[in-house]
Amino acid sequence: MSALSRVPSYAFRVPVSGDIGERKNVVRDLVATMNSHLGWDEEETKSKIKVTPYELGLTNQLYKCELEQDVEAFEKRNMEVMVRVFGKGSDEMLDREAELNIMTQVEEEYVKCKFENGIVVTFFAGECLRPLNLLEPDKRSKIAAKMALLHKVILVDTDGEPLTKNWFFRVHKWISIIEEHLPQFTTEVHGKTVNCATLRSSLEDLQTKISLKNYDVVCCHGDINAENCIFNKAENTITFIDFEYCCNFFRGFDIGNHFCEYAGVERNLDFDKYFPSLDQRTEFVRQYCESFYGSACSEDKIMALLLEADDGALLSHFFWGVWGLVQSTCSSLEFDFTDYARKRLFRFYSSI
Repeated sequence: MSALSRVPSYAFRVPVSGDIGERKNVVRDLVATMNSHLGWDEEETKSKIKVTPYELGLTNQLYKCELEQDVEAFEKRNMEVMVRVFGKGSDEMLDREAELNIMTQVEEEYVKCKFENGIVVTFFAGECLRPLNLLEPDKRSKIAAKMALLHKVILVDTDGEPLTKNWFFRVHKWISIIEEHLPQFTTEVHGKTVNCATLRSSLEDLQTKISLKNYDVVCCHGDINAENCIFNKAENTITFIDFEYCCNFFRGFDIGNHFCEYAGVERNLDFDKYFPSLDQRTEFVRQYCESFYGSACSEDKIMALLLEADDGALLSHFFWGVWGLVQSTCSSLEFDFTDYARKRLFRFYSSI
């Protein structure tokens, strides 16, 4: 029996809008119903479940759920989970069954259950990093090592065959959504008009360029930003969360995309100021290579991966630019996705 087939399913739908108290009550009912799958005692009642909304991310709604009990019992039983409610319209962007299949391969015990519009996952104790933390030597080395470990996983589909629906498949789908919902989209970049046809043409050019380079394919997380890195101070560990954009792709994308996240949203996407220097990127790649290969690597190998990461950073700008446009058509979150998309696309078209 596969790990995916063992994930229980519940007929619950958590509202994504409306009174927050009512939404928390539905989340509480959901978690109380799945007591047996969580290993919680049957006599525990939903009145003991504390629900705390988390304001993280730009796609989903998050609720931390925990049993309120004395500290000793809490430490002994670790009664915490995270309920992730999928954002409005995100099912059109993402294949949720494929995502769930990937999650169970990357971290078998991560997913506790699924419900109609979300999943319940393990809650990892610790603090989300901030962009300014990414340059700290200790955290940088831990992220590099964790990324290298993830890249040793080979993703397969539900039939056990290598997963072929990759980054390009996803972005092609997103551009189709833009063509349907934003057919008149246009923006100017250095005097060049960018519209739906331009996006489609650019994606085809990128696909040709990357395929010719014959990069090694690995399991890419796809979104290793600061908030998706949980630092547990007590254990001195980094854990990755949120595998929505995980797929088999060239590892330079994960590395280059991570470098772009040094200039994350809270830094107003100021890549000129916050994108890591060559020395900083080299040190990250050196640490990554040592973890991936188990020994020090030649300067030639490090330089080759740095160049691959440059391609990854370029694709990152295009990816999140297109993502922002799709989100602008469906998301209920209070965030200017159109402005975000224009900034990322401006960076992409300014770099080619």
